[in-house]
Parts: sequence; structure tokens; C-alpha cells
Amino acid sequence: MINNDGDKASRAKIRENIHSNYFVEAGAGSGKTSMLVDRMVAMVEGGIDIGKICAITFTKAAAGEFYARFQKKLSESDSEYARAAVKDIDLCFMGTIDSFCNMVISEHPAEAGIPSDAAVLDDTSITAKYRRVYSRIQSGDYSDDLQKKCARLNGYFFNAEDFFQGTVRIISSNANVDFKYQKPPASKPDIAFGSQRTELIEFLQYLSDHEELSYDRNKNSIAAWTYLRENSRTIFSSWNYNLESVVYALKQLQGLKVIPEFDPATLGINHEHFLSPHLTRNKLTWYEINSDEDPLMLNKLDGYRFSVLMDFVVPAMPEISATLRSEGAMTFSDYLICLRDLLKKDATDDGKLIHHIYERHSYFLIDEFQDTNPMQAEIFFYLTGQKPVADWEKCQPRPGSLFIVGDPKQSIYRF
Repeated sequence: MINNDGDKASRAKIRENIHSNYFVEAGAGSGKTSMLVDRMVAMVEGGIDIGKICAITFTKAAAGEFYARFQKKLSESDSEYARAAVKDIDLCFMGTIDSFCNMVISEHPAEAGIPSDAAVLDDTSITAKYRRVYSRIQSGDYSDDLQKKCARLNGYFFNAEDFFQGTVRIISSNANVDFKYQKPPASKPDIAFGSQRTELIEFLQYLSDHEELSYDRNKNSIAAWTYLRENSRTIFSSWNYNLESVVYALKQLQGLKVIPEFDPATLGINHEHFLSPHLTRNKLTWYEINSDEDPLMLNKLDGYRFSVLMDFVVPAMPEISATLRSEGAMTFSDYLICLRDLLKKDATDDGKLIHHIYERHSYFLIDEFQDTNPMQAEIFFYLTGQKPVADWEKCQPRPGSLFIVGDPKQSIYRF
């Protein structure tokens, strides 16, 4: 571990033992960038081809700083190797993991199964692509099953396409995550919620028929009672085709309050749990919707809609990704996934592609490793492994091929 005061022995080992792999834990302000640059210079001075060195940074700005410092250090070195390497510095990759994946896949489009003119799309372009995919699903261009699930989604969300796009973005950006969700009931809401729905409607119907119970000294309560009077039809009618409207309507009733003179027992055992007393200085002020028991079913209804959304998007992702990839419509996450999948497949086969890439990119120095997700780690272990194996955790890096620096205290990932 490198601390702020510096550990001379550790720093010397990092510079001198260029054929050993290291995982260095270094805190903020400990000189991580200088340490990485010093090792890179030592590698060049030791005769390692500058074109085979890859410095992976977390941001483009950090890559620019690396470049400037590395160039300066090489120019100041007494080594002939270092001074000669200055003119070839642009052969050394210094950039983000996204840029690295983009570069490697662009060099091997055929193996990756993408067009040679594939390009990273900006946010506007990818949004347009997702809209087109959604339209094609609606039209039945993918499968009858997806078309039916899409139609169901449209019945439960006002802006179903926006929810679709947002969910696709999240899943595609976290391809290493196994998204778990509860499959939605096969039945529609009226049947799925059966007796719970009936009890809720009976309760609200009772209140609707007894407006004299309304507590009119609170503006939220007044608004809720007014909404119930003017929009009760939305809640009392079928939920099968207007679930979003039902959810919206029920949310407007959360502030509803009943006068303190009312006895909830009047509602009977099926409905009295809908209300709970509100006390002010130990004095009953009003009865309000019991938020502890979710009597308006908002959590249940949102859970139902979420399960419908996930049951549509998750099974659709392989087809969506394959379609966009075949069209060369890629995001940085797509390049990451594509390279990981390509290396994993090659490791399972003969490892020829991994060997070919390694011949070009042989030494990896990775900064801010605490912010590297598991899929990114897989890529580096596949590329540096002495013997390709499908299980990346069993890959043994070649001597000197992997130098990692990180600070667990600054990690943006938790597992």
C-alpha cells in the first residue's frame, strides 16, 4: 500500500520490477499518476516496445494528463530507449476503457459480427433507434409474443415508450447484471387484484356517498375529497385498460382526511383498516389514509406494472441488441459487451484472437481500478492470461502484463 508520505521501497519495486504484476492500493493524494508514469518510463527504458503499452484511465482528462507527463518524462530520461520512444509515443494507447474497447472491436469487426462502418451513437441517435425498435415491435416485426407484451405495456403506462427506452438503457449499460423480477400474473388487473380491488372500491364508494365526513380544515384533504367527487368513475370502472389513470387517481387521494367524530368501526372489518387516527398533542385531530398498510394499493399496482415492463424488456433485449449491432448502431456499453463476449468465446475455443490482440497490446496499467466493473475486469484478465480459459477468474496474467492501482475508499461500485 502506498501512503501520502511515500513508501520508498514500494515505489522502487514498482519502477524496477517491470516484469512482475502488481495490485497497488493508493489513497487520494498519494501520487498515483506519477507512480504510473514512472513505471511506464521504466518499462520503455527496460526495452519494452512503447507501442505495446496501454494506460487505461477513468476519464479523457486523465488520459490527457498521462500523455503530457509521459512525454515529458521520456524526453528527460538519460535512456536512449526512452528518448527514441518519444517520436513513437502516439503508438502507446492512453485512454478510457470505452475507447480501448472501441479501438479493438473496430480492428476486428468481422469476428465481432458488426459492420465495418459501425460507430458509437450519440444520445439523440440512440433514442431515435430505440423509438424505431419500439415501433417495429408494435408492428409485429419481431415476434407475436413481444407484440402482445408491448400492447399490454401500452395499457398500463401513459408514456410506455419512454419507460421502454429508459429500461433498455439501464439494462444495456449493465449487461453484467442479472436483473431479477417477479413475472406478472397472467390475468388482467380486475382479476389479479380481485377482492383487494373490490374492498378498496367499496371503501371509496362509501366515502363518496358520505361527503359530510370530509375534513375541510386541511387543503390537502379538501383537494383529495374534490378529486374523489369529480373523478371517482376512473377508479370505480374496470382497471384492465386504464391502470395508469387509476394509479394517478389513487395518488391524488393520499391526502384525504375524515372528521374526528367518525367511527371507523362503522365501515366494518373489511374496511376499517383503511383509516388510521392522527393525533395532535394526544388529541384526535382527524382520520387519514393508513399509509402503513398501503390501503390504496399503490405499491401493489406499481409492482404489477413494473413486472409487466420487465417481463417485456428483459426477454426482448437479446433481439434488440442483435438488431442494433447488425446495423452498426453501437453505444460504448455495446462495445464493452461485444469485446467481452468475443474474448470469452475465443478463450473457450483456441485463443488465437486473444493471442493476436496481446501481440499488439501486451502491458496494461489501469488507474482507478476501484471504479472498474466486473465486465471490464474480465476483459483485462482474458487479454493478459498466460493460457486462455473461459472462466476469467482462473486466468493467470503473464509476468509484468498487469499493473493495477486503486483506492477502495473511492469506489463507485459495491458488490
